[in-house]
Amino acid sequence: MASKKTIYISDEAEAVIGHTDSLSGRINTIAIRYGAIAADECPALAEPEWMLLCDMLNGTILDTDYRTADPSRFLWADISEAGKLDGLADKWSVDTEALSLRVRNMRLAQRIAIIEVVSKFWGSPHLNEAPAAEVLKECGAQIASAAA
Repeated sequence: MASKKTIYISDEAEAVIGHTDSLSGRINTIAIRYGAIAADECPALAEPEWMLLCDMLNGTILDTDYRTADPSRFLWADISEAGKLDGLADKWSVDTEALSLRVRNMRLAQRIAIIEVVSKFWGSPHLNEAPAAEVLKECGAQIASAAA
């Protein structure tokens, strides 16, 4: 069901939106296309890798007003650091250096898709009611049977 919202549009977002006679229509189109890109580009990661990413980014502001400040840009570095400094590699039994390298070599759209899944995961109304893998899938995660 459609709903009316009041939103703030940054200068960078306004440049993407461009001039239009229907702001609502244009924003809806961009959101639908963004969702399709995120779904198509979402990489397949093992469940422990997804959980490490969710754990690592818990409490992190994942929104951005500027392309250069998008947390997806240096996600690979955060993974490496989390494995070394935060003990998440041991907690989730994940080789964070290998995951970091894989993420570093991903296309930007794939890294953005990861951020989108994590953002939806922490906002899910089913977070405390369903198994993590189920919530991850609901949020668009592609779950591989083993680390690639």
